Amino acid sequence: MKKRISFTAIMTVLLIGLTACGAESDTANESKVQDIQGNPVSLPNEKPTLIYFMATWCPSCIYNEEIFKEIHQLNPNDVQLITVSLDPNTDTKESFAKFKQDYGGDWTHVLKIGVEL
Repeated sequence: MKKRISFTAIMTVLLIGLTACGAESDTANESKVQDIQGNPVSLPNEKPTLIYFMATWCPSCIYNEEIFKEIHQLNPNDVQLITVSLDPNTDTKESFAKFKQDYGGDWTHVLKIGVEL
């Protein structure tokens, strides 16, 4: 439990600290990537974004998803989280939606099928 809290605290500090490292840049082109509900995914310039690539069958990915849930609960407006499933052989829209319901949080979940990120 102490390791989990320490990891969460360290990740929170690192992610929030990244905002100070960002330089002004041009706005990114709008992506054609959609989340599992079909909503377009955008990357706002004003906050750091953590993109997590995973697969629903991966035990450490499930654990990390739960850690990101804690980070998101602590900093819902400071950090944008995006979870991307990279295994089209086992992950379907339905199975990834169930994964989000079981383990994930209220942030963007993208199923990578034929899109470039």
